[in-house]
Amino acid sequence: VEEVVEEYLKQPDLQCDAENYDELLEAGSALLNLGAELPTWNDPEVPLSRLDTARVLLEYLRIYECALTEFHSFLYYETVQEEYDQRGEVEFLKFFFSDLMTEAFVRADTIQRERIIARKTLHRVLNLMGAYDRLRPIEAELECMQRFSLDARNIAALSAEASACLPRSWSAKDTLRDYPE
Repeated sequence: VEEVVEEYLKQPDLQCDAENYDELLEAGSALLNLGAELPTWNDPEVPLSRLDTARVLLEYLRIYECALTEFHSFLYYETVQEEYDQRGEVEFLKFFFSDLMTEAFVRADTIQRERIIARKTLHRVLNLMGAYDRLRPIEAELECMQRFSLDARNIAALSAEASACLPRSWSAKDTLRDYPE
């Protein structure tokens, strides 16, 4: 998610000859990679643009929260299984009667904290991204207009230089010419 947000905040590479905003503001590689991992966005028929970043992140949050809920549901079983595999039978029996519940409560607390922090953090990031989204199309249009105006200025300068050479090319016997006869 951090990579997607960092990529989103960078200035995009604009293709000013694009037909629409989806082509103008193409999705970056981090967004495409995250979208490919999510069931809703991994269909090649579904187009993904830079403007879909918030929806992809919300889908990621939904799946992340589902995974946390599932892990919380099987927390005690998973804790017992992990500790048994890690410690062995003899050490596990000592651990089972002394520290198993403490370990499970620590994990449950971590999961609950992660649920709260993940949702609040992503909503704050989405608020900031929403501010960027409101002005991003105008910024892109202004950038393309600036590029076009530079191109038009360069074309006008080249036309002026070419037109300055035209009178000399029309008259081969001008005093400015230095050709021997």
